[in-house]
Amino acid sequence: MPSTRRIFVLCFAAWCVGRGKADEPRVPAKEKSTTPPAVAEIPAAESFWIIPLRVILLQSDEFPAANCSLRDEDLERIVGKVNRVWGPAGIAFGLESIRRETAIVPERLKPVPAAAAKDAVIEQGSNGKEPQSAAATHKTAPQAVKPHEAALRDAGSSDLFRAMIPAADRKFAGFRAYYIHAFDVNGIYYGRREMMIQEMAELRTVPGGIDEPLPRVTAHELGHGLGLVHRQDRVNLLASGTTGTGLSAEEIAAARKAAEKIPGALKMNDLEKTIAAETDPQRQALLKRWQAEVAKLTN
Repeated sequence: MPSTRRIFVLCFAAWCVGRGKADEPRVPAKEKSTTPPAVAEIPAAESFWIIPLRVILLQSDEFPAANCSLRDEDLERIVGKVNRVWGPAGIAFGLESIRRETAIVPERLKPVPAAAAKDAVIEQGSNGKEPQSAAATHKTAPQAVKPHEAALRDAGSSDLFRAMIPAADRKFAGFRAYYIHAFDVNGIYYGRREMMIQEMAELRTVPGGIDEPLPRVTAHELGHGLGLVHRQDRVNLLASGTTGTGLSAEEIAAARKAAEKIPGALKMNDLEKTIAAETDPQRQALLKRWQAEVAKLTN
């Protein structure tokens, strides 16, 4: 039987060990474990899903924050990098077209012309209130809307920008990415396979991250479109506001399952038959281009 002294020593040692664990910083459960290691290897071409992606650059002379200045070659580069990010998942986004659409700008966001501001001063004076000088009015009345300015006056600026999307675009089967000049977030996935991204996006640099913000923001929002949620791991694609592009095996499996259900999605190993059966020469050429892009990605 152990002596009393030995029992005391053992109990004291156990207390010290327990105390050491309790004094360690407590980390919330959701942050305690990082995302599993990212998958880097790109699978064989025949396993790829190709999802149509239409890019729309919103245009507006009335509201500069909505007026995107990106060029076609910019978008081709961006989508190319997006596909390299999603390559390990065996998912590629086929660029269906790049379009420029006029943003539907609400009246309250349009700039106030100088003449209208002057009329407002005259009306104010006729109501018995002390009229302001034209010079004073010109200082306070907006002459043109600067990027962010009107949108950020609104608590719901993201919803406000969604209202600028032309309704006809929503008939497209596949994802629709709308690019604007600037608003209060880098990008947002609205649901219904549509997202909005600002060309002025800025990200925090992380080790191994991508070298350009827009491909990462676009790839991130497409991840939400495929059902993925935000991650705490800063090098993961679904981390908020970083250059990270990693995807875990679990995320890849979930995204591939979701890809099957996206309208217009095509399986690469069925694409040859689809191309042969296509009667529209332009559509056939588009499918062949997607096929060649996946082949290049996997070589």
